[in-house]
Order: sequence, then C-alpha cells, then structure tokens
Amino acid sequence: MQLLAHLPLISLLATAANGLQLLQYDIPDELLALFGPGNPDSVSSSSAAVPIGTGSASSASSASSGSAGSSTPSSSSSSASCFYPATFTLNNFTTWSPATNASRSYVSFNYVDSGTKITTACEYNSSSTSLTAGTELAARYACDDSTISFIWQKGKLTAIETTCPGQTATKFEASGSILPTGLQCSKTNGTDDTGLGQGSGTICLASGPLSANFTSQEPSPVQN
Repeated sequence: MQLLAHLPLISLLATAANGLQLLQYDIPDELLALFGPGNPDSVSSSSAAVPIGTGSASSASSASSGSAGSSTPSSSSSSASCFYPATFTLNNFTTWSPATNASRSYVSFNYVDSGTKITTACEYNSSSTSLTAGTELAARYACDDSTISFIWQKGKLTAIETTCPGQTATKFEASGSILPTGLQCSKTNGTDDTGLGQGSGTICLASGPLSANFTSQEPSPVQN
C-alpha cells in the first residue's frame, strides 16, 4: 500500500467490466482534466494493474514512459460516464476478395469493447463511403455505432474509438491495429452471396475472436 501511495492518482483507475487494465498510450491533458476538482470520481487502488489483450500493442515498459503534457495511466477507465478504451475484440471477422480484383478485399465483423460497453456491427463493402473521402487521410469507415470506425488496409485493421464523446472540446480517438492471421479461406462461385459481395472470389473467416490493445490516444483528424 505504501508503494501505491507514491503512484500518480490517475494511474490506478478501475473499469466497471474488466477490473484494472494497463493502458498502452499517454492521455492528453484535456482528457485528464475530466478528473479535475470538478469531477472527483472515485479511484480504485486496491490492486496492481496488469496488461491484457493481444495484437500489435506496445510493451508494458513503453507504456510507462510518459511525454510532456500527458500522463500514462496503468489502467483503462475513468469517470462514471467516461471510460478510456483499453482493448477491443472483433467477433465473426470475415473478408471477401472478388476474383475480378483480387487486390481489393472487403471486411465485416462485430466490434466489442467490454470496458466502454460498446458492441456494434462494422462492414466495408463496395457501396461503403469513406468518412475521409476528399482528404489525403487513409480511408476509414463507420460502424453502426458512429463512435466506432475502422481502417482496412493491406490486410491490417485499425480500430478507432471516440473517447469520452461530447465531454471535451477536442474530439479524441483511441486507435489500435491488428493483423489477422490464421484465417480459414475458401472459394466462392458466381451465385454465392457472401454478404460482402456476390460472385466468384475468396472468402476468409477467423476461427475465433481477435483481440488487441489500443496503442494511441490522439485528437481526431476528423473534428466533426
């Protein structure tokens, strides 16, 4: 307990769903201000935080190195109405590449963040419109829950979750990437409707849930 007393107060915060989790990113001051004197939510320091999740997360040691103007908490969460995203899971992850353009692939999955209690369907197909169309930013696509979006590029998926929406003047986003491996693939024929497209091609499915950590917390390049 004496050791815990020397840790920054913000470093030990409890998530309602998952207990303590190690965040893999620094938190900007504007988000930290949500825990200022005007928002004195209770903080748990009853146990040490440990990292969880898999994917392309940085190491726990890198999370302990803070930067100017920010702090690196050791757990995911925050106030009663605002939780810092820590990990995410993709269920029913599916891709489909049409035979006419094998370099293009479409994707669908169910997104789950048990810490922020968000579950939503996500899909990118030939009729999807990018949220960043007309810009030089990587194409990103909205999920059914508009606080979640994603980038699907060169076989890597980057999940993006708005942090504490509506509670800060700046729109902040947590992001984390995962490179799905071990997918089970099969061919589709001209009459098959995969849900992502119809016709000849290759459909691939994950054998189980895919999980990863969020590794960045930054102002959104799309501030609307």
